[in-house]
Amino acid sequence: MARLVGNAASGTCTLEGRIDRIDEWAEGGYLRVIDYKRGGKDLALDAVYHGLSLQLPVYLAAAMKKRDEQSAGVYYFSLDEGILATQSTDANEVEKARRDGFRLTGLAPDDLSLLEAQSPNYPEVLNVRVNTGGGLRKGTLATDAGGFRALMSRTLQKAGEHLDGIRAGLMQAAPARFRQQNPCQYCDWRGVCLFDERMDAKCVRRFSTIRGDEVLERLKLEE
Repeated sequence: MARLVGNAASGTCTLEGRIDRIDEWAEGGYLRVIDYKRGGKDLALDAVYHGLSLQLPVYLAAAMKKRDEQSAGVYYFSLDEGILATQSTDANEVEKARRDGFRLTGLAPDDLSLLEAQSPNYPEVLNVRVNTGGGLRKGTLATDAGGFRALMSRTLQKAGEHLDGIRAGLMQAAPARFRQQNPCQYCDWRGVCLFDERMDAKCVRRFSTIRGDEVLERLKLEE
């Protein structure tokens, strides 16, 4: 559970959720949070930045606060059936593709000692790209302790803004258009809401896409 304070309204709110898995490295005082997802999912930091996808980083914030430890990463783990879309009949290629599909995806620590503590073969377990010299390649989604703190701060800020909106009675239909996705298409209440994007285009909230490394830089500057 995490206690979140709204920005405008007074008081607190307790969010309850069940974290699928927490791994702890007691020797260093670090933990990592893993959320199991059927079908796979990537951690889009720009969606977190805009306040559109907060579940996983909220879990991390709650775990860090409760245990008073630092982050060794926050990840999704795909619960696929292991069926591969490949034409290859080479056993080694098929096995490599299967293992690649089971890598943890998310935000890793930019610290080789923390990566090695998670697995001696961390490039095969985590979705990180490694140079020949052993360092992380440019473009790998990873950050230091300051980046994790900045991400947690932004997460709780956006969660607080959502809380303030609920308390203020803001409930008008205002779907978010992000990465060409139309949330109305999968909404269970579409028949009741009767929202028509063609007639109510001004009510659609539109958000820009931002690369993960740019999000981390923005967060650090804002922090």
